[in-house]
Amino acid sequence: MSQSPFPPFKEFITSLRSGNKQFGVYNQRRDLSIIKKYIIDLYDGTSAVHSFQDEYGQVWDCIPFDEQPTLNKYQLKLAEPADMEWSGQNEESDEERITSNYNNQKVDPYGNKMQCPVGTIPMKRVRVEDVAAAGNLKSFLRKKSIRFGKSQKVAAFNKGHEYALGAQRVENRGGISFLNIWQPTVEPGQYFSLSQIWVSGITANNRQIVECGWQVAPQLYHDGRPNLFVFWTPDDYKTGYYNLTGPGFVQTNSNWMVGYPFAYISRPNAQQYDISMAWYQRPDGNWWLYINGSKKADAVGYYPAEIFNNGQLTRFANDIKFGGEVSGETSLPPMGSGQRAAFGFKRAAYQRNVEIFTLDREPQGARITALTSMPDRYSIEIGTDPNWGTFFYFGGA
Repeated sequence: MSQSPFPPFKEFITSLRSGNKQFGVYNQRRDLSIIKKYIIDLYDGTSAVHSFQDEYGQVWDCIPFDEQPTLNKYQLKLAEPADMEWSGQNEESDEERITSNYNNQKVDPYGNKMQCPVGTIPMKRVRVEDVAAAGNLKSFLRKKSIRFGKSQKVAAFNKGHEYALGAQRVENRGGISFLNIWQPTVEPGQYFSLSQIWVSGITANNRQIVECGWQVAPQLYHDGRPNLFVFWTPDDYKTGYYNLTGPGFVQTNSNWMVGYPFAYISRPNAQQYDISMAWYQRPDGNWWLYINGSKKADAVGYYPAEIFNNGQLTRFANDIKFGGEVSGETSLPPMGSGQRAAFGFKRAAYQRNVEIFTLDREPQGARITALTSMPDRYSIEIGTDPNWGTFFYFGGA
């Protein structure tokens, strides 16, 4: 059995507290001390009972549920998952169901089992080289804003970000959709391509948002595959964190690796794969993520109400969006499958059975309006169907 090429968790933390020489090509960076401090603070009060390396070279640490960074930072107790109410949307379909995004029977190249023990969650290790690959700490953490006018018309999109989505301005406790999984190619000079759900609390002076979906982002994930992701911002994208790279999300289910690729990908004119994802606000104010089901065993984790600092999302959301987003610096990547919405099933990407949860936590078919920021490249077409409910195709290149 080969020796592991990555240090055990304790040694990793110790190395961050030592000098800079061991960081090789990174030891001349002016911001190295800032990066190291951020990582040290992130893991303050955290331990790991097991670690392994995935096939993309990323290290995962198995962190006890009650030692997660968010709980430490905000001094919170772990919330227990519970069932949610939903409509039982057409679970029998031609699309193959996905129950996890990794094979927990595998071992890594060094003999470490790629599975976390009971009572722990897999957390991707945040390393100096990961932050450096994004350019700097701010770029590693940030996700630029999506902006709409009061009438739901596109008002001003940030340079390098484009969208094709369905939007509904409505008071809600979250929403659910089945997201069709594709693997658009993201080239150098391009940042990401994704399909997701945005749930927002909007006031005159601020927006608070939680997001979930799949995302192809080679700089962030070190692979070119669609990764399970979550993101949140309490202050209109001034700050915010992906996945478990910072305080915010609390994971309660070790069957999913947040920030790891899905194994099944749709192909043109072939088998289609989709996955149900839902944001659901429970009476305690926490925003729970459920994947492929409505029972407590399907709950992946949550954003605690406390992190929103008595803002709008501590009460309820008042805006929700479903769709695709792309971003790039010198050029833009394909969205969805890379085909425009008009190509339809098995050619264009889709979301189906799109619903919102009312303030009474009852499921209701979404009444979304189509919005696109670059209609000559990216499109969306919305429809209804007895089996698919509210649905839409979207994408383009």
